[in-house]
Amino acid sequence: MQYTMATQHYSTSPINSTLDLPEINHLINICTSLPLNPKILEIGTFLGKTSAWIADARQDADITTLDIFTDGQWEYDNIKNVDHLRGYLDNYFNGKMWNETMVREYLSHWNNIKVVKCDWPLEWNDDQPFDLIFEDSAKAFISTSISFPICIKLLKPGGYLACHDSDYEGVKKSLDEIVQPHSEMEFHSQYKQLSVWRKYK
Repeated sequence: MQYTMATQHYSTSPINSTLDLPEINHLINICTSLPLNPKILEIGTFLGKTSAWIADARQDADITTLDIFTDGQWEYDNIKNVDHLRGYLDNYFNGKMWNETMVREYLSHWNNIKVVKCDWPLEWNDDQPFDLIFEDSAKAFISTSISFPICIKLLKPGGYLACHDSDYEGVKKSLDEIVQPHSEMEFHSQYKQLSVWRKYK
């Protein structure tokens, strides 16, 4: 099977990602180790760029990406000057409202991605297991301490839990206190802010 690595083409395309190019390539490397027809869950769709990267890399994957899509949109003027969001909506959206419809339209170009509106994990009621879960949603300890145990439960044996922003205080605390000591989890790799763990077979 052929796998597609992220290239400079992606980083200059209209929609940006919260992961930088080396981080997304590390995540794609994890994707290449998954079995055929893997099931992948992304928690925190944002603009959908990471979903698209994964879908390009693993065209045989069944990908579910979810976000809360609060009020269906974000005000461009309210986020364009937030440091970690600066420039994400420039060019392509050009001052328009970012909204759920735009993301769904963008991701509709990949037939192996399903976009779900969901307040994770409160509204999640599917127990199907996943080969990879990428957790990139809320960063506070109160959120991640609830999310990570459910992610671990939903992983297949040998499956991977990847999370971004692992240097955020809340995420790091949950990794240290919940994931690291978990009897079924082992540390796999770390690249910049992307931390990867694997469930024992």
